[in-house]
Amino acid sequence: MRVMFYCQHVLGIGHWVRSSSIVRALASHAQVLLVNGGGEVAGQAFPSQVELASLPPLQTDANFSALETRSSTGTVEEIQQQRKRMLLGLFERFQPDLLVIELFPFGRKRFAFELIPLLDRARADSNRPQIVCSLRDILVAKKDQQAYEERVFQIVKSYFDLILVHGDPSFVQLQETFSRAEQLPCPLHYTGYVTEHTTHKSRRVRAMPAAEAEELNPAAPILASIGSGRYPNGHRMLKSVLQAAAELHGRLPNPFRIYAGPYIPDGVFRNLQQASAALPNVQMEKFTPDFQA
Repeated sequence: MRVMFYCQHVLGIGHWVRSSSIVRALASHAQVLLVNGGGEVAGQAFPSQVELASLPPLQTDANFSALETRSSTGTVEEIQQQRKRMLLGLFERFQPDLLVIELFPFGRKRFAFELIPLLDRARADSNRPQIVCSLRDILVAKKDQQAYEERVFQIVKSYFDLILVHGDPSFVQLQETFSRAEQLPCPLHYTGYVTEHTTHKSRRVRAMPAAEAEELNPAAPILASIGSGRYPNGHRMLKSVLQAAAELHGRLPNPFRIYAGPYIPDGVFRNLQQASAALPNVQMEKFTPDFQA
């Protein structure tokens, strides 16, 4: 089987991390073409069965109000045309049996300029691939929710064969943030939550008993992360974490492990590094590909 998997991360990198984990699992069963529409995330490795294709990256501003280019090689409009041609070319070359698109049409509306032509091409193919949406379990509320849900419904009706919701319905169901979930004109399947190594289903949410909590390593690190590092609120949070680490040095045995994000501005990262250098209980890095460890 040949699987083409499209992922576009725009501000954070959570969508990319989840998609990468799914692709690694798929690689034991299929040849996979992973298409990345956002910036590169360093430190990630893929099996030999995975081909990584990177489109000229586009992202949104911090308010999700406009597309931005991550390079100076062309305007947003020029890059959009280049990306559309590349995406269609990748489809023609790879000829997938399965086309997986992350989030769209439930999100990434600004990338319809390349995804609708791709879906049209896939639907018209004589060996039409199955078309699947890879979807998070909680969606962002829209200003005009009714119009948004109708637009999504029509696109799903026109193109999609299956929706995979990466969540557990005993915890949260898609209809809580998308009221027409049960009316969608294709099957909807909950996969369970995705981790960096495998997928699992959380059967229940429980509090940790005191006796179990006492068995935890009393000097385990305190982990602080702000995802991609692009958002200014995250920078302010890390400054607060450093202040807390200074206050707690000598009073708390736990060291701090701080990850500032692969896309944090260089000047902001230098300032945070300088502040952390004087704190023996702090280790700061930009990113780790293995948060689970």
